[in-house]
Amino acid sequence: MGFVGALGLSTAMAEPVPVGTQIDAGNVEQYKAMLPTGTYVNVKAGEVLKVIPTTPLEQLVDPKWLELTEANRGKAKMLDEAGTWGLADGSFWPGGYPFPGTDDPREMMANFQYHLTPDDIDTIPAGGHMGGFSLVNGDGKEYKRFIINLTQRRMTGRVWTPPLGAEPGYEDELYRTNTMFFEPYDSKGVISMNVIYRDQAALPDAYVYVPVLRRVRRLSSSQRADAIQGSDLTAGDVDTFADPLGMWDFRLLGTETLLVNQTGSPPSEGMLDNSVQPVASYYPSPYTAVESRRVHIIEATPRYSTIYSKKVLYVDSQTYRPVRLRV
Repeated sequence: MGFVGALGLSTAMAEPVPVGTQIDAGNVEQYKAMLPTGTYVNVKAGEVLKVIPTTPLEQLVDPKWLELTEANRGKAKMLDEAGTWGLADGSFWPGGYPFPGTDDPREMMANFQYHLTPDDIDTIPAGGHMGGFSLVNGDGKEYKRFIINLTQRRMTGRVWTPPLGAEPGYEDELYRTNTMFFEPYDSKGVISMNVIYRDQAALPDAYVYVPVLRRVRRLSSSQRADAIQGSDLTAGDVDTFADPLGMWDFRLLGTETLLVNQTGSPPSEGMLDNSVQPVASYYPSPYTAVESRRVHIIEATPRYSTIYSKKVLYVDSQTYRPVRLRV
């Protein structure tokens, strides 16, 4: 059995848009519902997409991670009502997706917490590129574009880079994330840090470096719902969803096929002939290829006071990577 079948996931991926189809400003409206909002905005601005074959899971996720997923199948347990998860004895997770093939939205979100599978991530040394995303209003109009660098260090469940297992002294944490803002101008130089604990009822430690003040602020629990300076984003918005699971209730709304940009290793078939072209003087994406992927739609309703009445997350059903966020 291949890795996809072993994970308890369907190997049949719907292809509602024929492979080879090109999507541009002239025909993008008919595909709007299938595209992440930021991708739709880029196409409206002039980017051209090509639909490529669906990338096999083995090209998207390191085979060792998939082997750990299968080796540890059935060992992950929800340890409390908040959604703290780990081994039955309460110890930290040894690696792989904890709940492969689950239909439970809270378990899907536990998988989401491990969607960045490497132990340590820094987007600049990884390829010289910084990430970008857009904020789009209800009319589908982009009103703010961000250029960021993301750094994440996993504190427990480390499987590749020493120290393996756990960082000594940090066995109570899942991971730490730093996000540095380069654009827009009013957010330039802002750096946020989140410390996510294994205890999903524990509020994360959140810090923000504010350049104009030249100091680091620690965010109190009452400030977690405040926007990070100049960004319109809260500490819980970093990497799409950075709150502990115990702060939200989750409901699975359904599963749909969307057109998604993925990064495969080796490169997915169809990407190699897609050169990157600047649009409106910036490079909107490292690739101009999309593929049909099954995506879980998860509604999150807050249990605490926040600026959101709910969030709707679109999460890849195999990699658990975020595809889209609606608030």
